[in-house]
Amino acid sequence: MNFNDLKSDFRMTSDGDNWGNCLSWWFTIADEIYFNRENLRVPESWRFKPSMCGPSNEANRWETIAVLEADDVSLMKFGHLISRYASLLKHLGKDY
Repeated sequence: MNFNDLKSDFRMTSDGDNWGNCLSWWFTIADEIYFNRENLRVPESWRFKPSMCGPSNEANRWETIAVLEADDVSLMKFGHLISRYASLLKHLGKDY
């Protein structure tokens, strides 16, 4: 799964709750990087705090499946895109 595939899957999972969808993907990406990708590090700017119980991803969720199949470069690039999207939503007052 490459960067464009991840963007496409993200759009397909949009259910009108932009903030919830964004955070669900972002947390899934951060969990995957932190717990499963030895060569990657979660950027400090994401302010991610891992759960002591391990990743909280539900195995059957679309974003979990997509993220698990993504290559490292695409995953990091998409994670940065989602980070910027979260900042934009917050700036527009669309967070909760």
